[in-house]
Amino acid sequence: QQQQQQLSAAPSTSQIHQQATAPSIVPNPVSASAATMPISSSSHRPGSQIPSSASTHQPQQQQIDQAKRQKDEILTFIRILMDHLKKTDIQLYRKGEATIRDCVDRNKKREKYYESVTNSMKRRLKELVPDL
Repeated sequence: QQQQQQLSAAPSTSQIHQQATAPSIVPNPVSASAATMPISSSSHRPGSQIPSSASTHQPQQQQIDQAKRQKDEILTFIRILMDHLKKTDIQLYRKGEATIRDCVDRNKKREKYYESVTNSMKRRLKELVPDL
């Protein structure tokens, strides 16, 4: 939640873009004829939002990054769990190894409920190991 709050407090890509493209306050010497020329309707006005691929792409990329972090956390937990079982309960460790292999094989066969090998390993190991 803290990370989400920090991300929401940070300026968005469009805000940074607006600041970078905002007119400067430093006077620019312009000829009188150029100063009286009308501004075309297609010119960019500060404050108006131009949809950019970066601003529409950002939420999707955040979801992808979050999913990768979640996957990494699950795999790290599984490694730690298996190391612990190897030291404390070798029979349960062997069952865990067999369960992981089974999940990988079923994922390769594209069986239902095994589309995500990470989530299927997590689910099956929770069933196998009490107190998780």
